[in-house]
Amino acid sequence: MASEVLSSPAITLPRTSTDGSTPRPGVVGTIREAIELLARNPKLMIQTMLLIFSPFSFLVLLHYVLAGPLMEKVEDGYERSELDPRDLRSFVGIESVFFLSSCIIFFLGMLLIVYGSAVIYNNKSISLKQLVSRIKSTWKKPFITWFFVCILAILYWALALVIVRCVNLYVWSWTAGILAVSLYLFLAALWSLGLVVSVLEDDVSGPKAFLRALKLMRCKKMEAFRLMSMLELMSIPIYIVFYVTSADDDNKLGVLAQFAFGAAATLLFCTAKFFSFMVFTVFYYECRQNHGEKIDLELGQGYKMVPTVAQ
Repeated sequence: MASEVLSSPAITLPRTSTDGSTPRPGVVGTIREAIELLARNPKLMIQTMLLIFSPFSFLVLLHYVLAGPLMEKVEDGYERSELDPRDLRSFVGIESVFFLSSCIIFFLGMLLIVYGSAVIYNNKSISLKQLVSRIKSTWKKPFITWFFVCILAILYWALALVIVRCVNLYVWSWTAGILAVSLYLFLAALWSLGLVVSVLEDDVSGPKAFLRALKLMRCKKMEAFRLMSMLELMSIPIYIVFYVTSADDDNKLGVLAQFAFGAAATLLFCTAKFFSFMVFTVFYYECRQNHGEKIDLELGQGYKMVPTVAQ
């Protein structure tokens, strides 16, 4: 059974990349290594993406069918100053359900992506069924860490907005904003690595995961900052498409067209986020190698080592 955990052989350092060379240092090398994970086990990655994106697509369709008409009714009522409080309550309730459902799907998708990436990185083979079974037994620790990340991100941006608004001078306001974004990029890198730690390591979650991530990032803090900055810069066009599609209320488009645009924007947005977790999974192992730690990914019975890397 997959739930019976056995120790797998430790992989000694240095580790070779897919072309047989030593790992490429730096931000670009880490991103390239993450991209190469897709080619090393395309079957598992495709199956995982389909498993994640199928409920997302269904959720988007339900949103357009159920929330779309109610959204138009609320907007019309607001413009005419005839907004019915019952319509507003119904709309807020439906949107809350969809938001919570999206967060749950995204969280489970993050678990699948991180652990699947770790399995491939360690040259092991695992079926989608075994991967899901593994996630079902280990989701609690990452959920605690993820909850902390959500709370900390909300508190950080609330505090940052208050500080920026309190700065009256235009130049200083821009300076405070740039500093807030820069600090957030570092914290986002720390939180992302903490989530990876909580997925891959035993008995580590919440603040302990962040402390472990901070320890791993020692001597690599600037690299982590540059890595998150590059990922965010690469994702800006996708964020713009997602925002425009979400905010667009053009009634000239039919339901099918709205669904197609919304689903495409949502999938692109999620792909960008999931890829960042693939990158930080690779970065996690690079940090461990930098500390001279042996990589030892524990799997249950039924998992096997396979030569996914050319020797």
